[in-house]
Amino acid sequence: MRLLLALLVALIAGSAAAQQKLDLGRSGGVCPLNGICSDTPPAFSNDRRVLTGAWYFATRTAPNIQLLAGSGTYTTPATTFYLEVEMVGGGGGGGGSGTSGGTGGTGGNTTFGSLTANGGTGGATAGGAAGTGGTATGGDYNLLGGNGGTTLTATNQFGGVGGVSFFGASGVPGNNLGGTGGPAQATSGSGGGGGGAGGTAGPGGGGGAGGYLTKIITSPSATFSFAVGASGTGGTAGTGGVPGGAGGTGHILVKAYFQ
Repeated sequence: MRLLLALLVALIAGSAAAQQKLDLGRSGGVCPLNGICSDTPPAFSNDRRVLTGAWYFATRTAPNIQLLAGSGTYTTPATTFYLEVEMVGGGGGGGGSGTSGGTGGTGGNTTFGSLTANGGTGGATAGGAAGTGGTATGGDYNLLGGNGGTTLTATNQFGGVGGVSFFGASGVPGNNLGGTGGPAQATSGSGGGGGGAGGTAGPGGGGGAGGYLTKIITSPSATFSFAVGASGTGGTAGTGGVPGGAGGTGHILVKAYFQ
């Protein structure tokens, strides 16, 4: 009986100590390996949480995430440790089909401070050249946008497919019965599809995609000027043809992380 009582006392004491460690861990306290806990957190650098002889359970703040639109000024949240910026330029429009169809419009450039992701160019018409992808500068990783699909100068031909950006979702080509070029998805930065050719020769080329970049900013400024690239318009229909699809708008995604 005495042995059983001693075991129960030890179990209760251990549970109380474990609860103390759990409570302190939730509030940012310290429980060294010797079992003596403290409410005072130890000093640490570079956001380290594992320390010699103790565990420090710190509360964490979720990142502040903003998808920017249009143009304006981004204000860095207070106490930001670093920013992660991801951006793409606007996609070019697909060319229109038919006789004297219109070339697609060029996508707008996306900027954030000194970072730039250029828009793709529009696709030409009547079997002409497809749009080219935009460049990007200033990022830790810069990716050229995809070129649009080329076409043949003939009747009953599909239009060119839209160039693909880092985010995909480009415009589909118009079919070989004279189908209209499809638009790229909004905020994708991809190119629009070219108009298809039916009985009249001359399908439109696909628009080029916008350039893409990603950047870690370790010492962010208080504010940054920004502008999101607009979509390139689809080329107009020529005689006996159909219009091309519009490119996708660009976007800027900014994540602010806290220490």
